[in-house]
Amino acid sequence: MNKNEEDFKKAFDKIQASDELKRKTIENIENSKNKKNVYTLRLFPMLMSCAAVLLVIFSVGLFAAKNNTFKVATDDPNKVKEQVKYEPLEGENNDEDRKLDVKRFASEDELKEVIEKSKSSRYYSPVYNSSMSFSTAVEESAADTTSASASFGTNTKSAADYSTTNIQVAGVDEADVVKTDGKTIFYIANNVVYLVNANPLEEKAVIDIKEELEDVSNGSVSNLYLADNKLILIGYFAKKDKEIDDGYYPYWTYRYFTFVKIYDVADVTKPKCINSKYLEGNYLDSRMIGDYLYFVANKSFYYYSDDELVINDILPTYYENEDEIKTIASTDIVYFPDYYANNFMMISGINIKTGETSEIETIYGGSSTIYCSEKYMYLVRQDYRYDKDKSCIYKVKLDEGKTEIVAKNTVNGYIINQFALDEYDGNLRIATSEENYNMFAQRYIQKNHMYVLDDDLIVIGKTDDYGRGERIYSVRFVNELAYVVTFKQIDPLFIMDLSDPSNPKITGELKIPGYSSYLHPYDEDHVIGIGYETEENKWGGVSNKALKMTMFDVSDIENPKEDFTIEIGDYYSYSPVTSNHKALFFNKERNLIGFPISGDSRGFKVYKIEKDKFREYAELTNDSWYSYYDSRIIYIEDQFYTLSNTKIVSYDMNTLEKISELKINESSSASSRWYDMVY
Repeated sequence: MNKNEEDFKKAFDKIQASDELKRKTIENIENSKNKKNVYTLRLFPMLMSCAAVLLVIFSVGLFAAKNNTFKVATDDPNKVKEQVKYEPLEGENNDEDRKLDVKRFASEDELKEVIEKSKSSRYYSPVYNSSMSFSTAVEESAADTTSASASFGTNTKSAADYSTTNIQVAGVDEADVVKTDGKTIFYIANNVVYLVNANPLEEKAVIDIKEELEDVSNGSVSNLYLADNKLILIGYFAKKDKEIDDGYYPYWTYRYFTFVKIYDVADVTKPKCINSKYLEGNYLDSRMIGDYLYFVANKSFYYYSDDELVINDILPTYYENEDEIKTIASTDIVYFPDYYANNFMMISGINIKTGETSEIETIYGGSSTIYCSEKYMYLVRQDYRYDKDKSCIYKVKLDEGKTEIVAKNTVNGYIINQFALDEYDGNLRIATSEENYNMFAQRYIQKNHMYVLDDDLIVIGKTDDYGRGERIYSVRFVNELAYVVTFKQIDPLFIMDLSDPSNPKITGELKIPGYSSYLHPYDEDHVIGIGYETEENKWGGVSNKALKMTMFDVSDIENPKEDFTIEIGDYYSYSPVTSNHKALFFNKERNLIGFPISGDSRGFKVYKIEKDKFREYAELTNDSWYSYYDSRIIYIEDQFYTLSNTKIVSYDMNTLEKISELKINESSSASSRWYDMVY
């Protein structure tokens, strides 16, 4: 310990405050560190010591004014004790963040002024395309409509007996690379959409998106929906914008657009495009609720301090069908004071039956993750600031294709994916991980939060500091409970009781080797985890040993148990389901679960869920070699179907005998299309 650190500790010890208060103060100081400029901060330890003393004195008075109690987790997640009521940290629930102050730019000059300020902004808000596409069955009929959690199980014999997409929220469909109506399979492979008769396998038509889009480059289709004889395709393309001649080599600039194209497929042999809409920017994600599709695009722009800022060059644009391109006016763009970005986010709704579109809502700033209930869309923007990670949440009301921002707030930490959010009884629950630099330990300290926010996105409850030193790997909400997996050396599964929104609490914890990166509800007393088994390595850490699937018994929320588990493959093995929930095959009626897998061989594993084990039911091979991430296994009645970029194969679900095979790369010259697309 150097002299400055000794001075700090001596000064701190002179403060007459409880040990708990001192611990919280230390954490507050740690949270304010600039983890990206650690060495710079070390030049000012004495200044920080003085700040710590003042902070303690202020905190003592602040805590003394509070007389309510609130339960939070201590450093030992198994121990819960009475403590002062939750007090928001910096950036949580402050007046600017919790008060919705929807403003629109008054003029182009005001927009220009805000953008120019972004050069010196402390914020860094990258936007990623977080949309993923996967598939298969989940039961929607028995859902609790008060919860955003998808219901248990899958289709039953009384319902249509075929796969549907494995979704997060009952009644809120998600885009995928494959959909079926039980008769026809609609599948994206090699940038081509195949319309295939299911029994027997026979290609009925193809939609080559490059032929559908004129005067564009790099066109690609990535997702689709199917409803009421309407096939909805979502993708992107680049459109030539300006030709630049800099005196050396003339070149074109491009504008990138997200497209939604609606096809009438009542006659699957003759799909007909009946409506199209285009938003400038990269496709983020989408949801379909009833007859309405909502989709989001992020448009980034680049502005350098030496360049002259021309607003018309950066404003987002859109158009429908073959209409002229229109520009979003500056005065139509929503912004929030003291926030700077280099992107715009556009939200649009479409009635898939009539083709009618709503007004586009445009926000200055982007988003990286979408969570959607039947009435609201939550857009989460990750802010990587100079001192700590934060998640900014926009709440958007959905009403028959129309969208309206109704609330906004910011919480500490970042989210892992859409499953880190859930709406229940009007409240939003969100699980985040936070990483801050500890000056004394000279390392990053990780901790995790569970927030409960009310209808106005005001934080009304919080469980803090569980899984300290680890980060969140998976989350699943089921009604009043939350299941959270954190990991560093072992896999703690935490169970949280959220029945009292103002007092969320950890009720139980199970520690086992490895980790689960996807959690799937099996029934009211069991949750299935899919992830990796781990083992110690020679460097003192852990390495993946094999894929792993575990059945957790959560009937006693204070004492969760591992009922049984199975290791799959070896450390080379991989399945897209670990990061892509739609890759899951799940048939509750037959107690079957499966997913694509790669390693020594590529194929599809299907397991029978029995009383005390996962029994391997089928291993279906497929010679997919490209875009294995989008391979799928679905079912229609008594047949399995495996889908890859090279072929579709059907099997008898009972005997596992191959029934038929369709080589899609040969039947439609798809391989040459893919080659042309890439090269």
